[in-house]
Amino acid sequence: MEEIVATAKSQQVALSSRGNARRALAAARDKLPLADGADPSSEIQSLLEAGQLEEAATMAVQMAETRRGEEAAGVACTVGEGVKQAKHFELAVLCFTTAVLSCPPCDRACWQLCTLSVERRDTAMAPVWLEYIARLLRARGADADSISVYRQLLKMTPRRFDIRELLRTSSLTGTLPD
Repeated sequence: MEEIVATAKSQQVALSSRGNARRALAAARDKLPLADGADPSSEIQSLLEAGQLEEAATMAVQMAETRRGEEAAGVACTVGEGVKQAKHFELAVLCFTTAVLSCPPCDRACWQLCTLSVERRDTAMAPVWLEYIARLLRARGADADSISVYRQLLKMTPRRFDIRELLRTSSLTGTLPD
């Protein structure tokens, strides 16, 4: 779990110097904290529907920083998915990493980060998220799905002999080794 949190933090730090993700992070830090009992979820949804994606992302980050937990992570994921559909990938990554940091490990956000990094062919982040998802699937007993994720990981990192050996063993025995 610590590895995923550290990865999300490093990815967020890298984003903090680029484009609209930088502006959203700065705006979230500059705004006053949310009042106790205030529910910004409906306002965030309204901003998303109005196409004010940066503002929605700013509020989601602010919400997640002031109220950690599943609700804040869910809102950040919803905003991330809306922003991703609008092809604002840096904002989407910001929202998904915020969700991971708000409620580690936040499977929904990890899946989205994995998908985004693979789609964008991010050779630095895709292997990290693919390996995490493969381990998550293994832990849940979904070995067949895990094997397909490991195959995808091997395509991106052909020099990973540990993954190559794991896949070779699984093809010989029919199960993944422990």
